[in-house]
Order: sequence, then structure tokens, then C-alpha cells
Amino acid sequence: IEGRETSEDTVQSAMNLAQQIRKQPIRCTEVPGFVVNRILNSAMSEVWRVQHDEEIDVREIDKTVSESGTAPMGPFYLSDLLGLDTVTHVAEHLQRSYGDRFYVSPNMRELVDDGNLGQKTGKGFYDH
Repeated sequence: IEGRETSEDTVQSAMNLAQQIRKQPIRCTEVPGFVVNRILNSAMSEVWRVQHDEEIDVREIDKTVSESGTAPMGPFYLSDLLGLDTVTHVAEHLQRSYGDRFYVSPNMRELVDDGNLGQKTGKGFYDH
């Protein structure tokens, strides 16, 4: 993330380094949330909203997503691996910054409040 006084040479060096380690750098203005986090959380928000509103078993959603080939694992299992506390924190930050287009899963918040943070504690949406 470049600042107002970051030189173009420094930006170019950082972009070159990212490409050397096989990452795709994206330049944008400074905004709340990284670009990829915003994109992923936008999609995840809708998954979390549908799951909660329709009371769909998270395993069904994860299985469907995995079998579709669109992602290597389902969003709830991925959230468990990342840490439900971390995922909830990012979702809450994006919701505060951008409004209700970013949804915070009440089910995930409840798991976090109960100390079930996913893989790091052995229990989340799944038992690990």
C-alpha cells in the first residue's frame, strides 16, 4: 500500500518483488480492507446471509461449492481454517466501512463468542 509520499521507484520495486514471488500486485487508493478481502467478503457475505436466512446446513453449502469446482473448499470450512475470530473481525470492519452490503454471520459471531474459533481451538463450524 503506497502512501502519499511513496516514490514511483519504490512502488515499482514493490510491484516487481510481488511478481517475482508469483503474486499479482494491484494498485489502488488507500481504502478500508484489501482489494482481495473486499471481493472475497462480498461473495462470502451473500453465502453467510443465505445460509442464515434459509437455515441451510453449512456442510451442504461447502459440499456444493467444493463439488462445483469453483473453489477447492467450501466457505465455512475455509473460515474455520482462517480463524472465525479473524474472519468475523474482517467482516465487521468491512461492514462498518461500507454498510450492509457486507454481512456478518450471526452464527459465526456466536461461535466466536463461545470461544469456538475453528481449527485453532478444535471447533468451529466443524470439529477439527
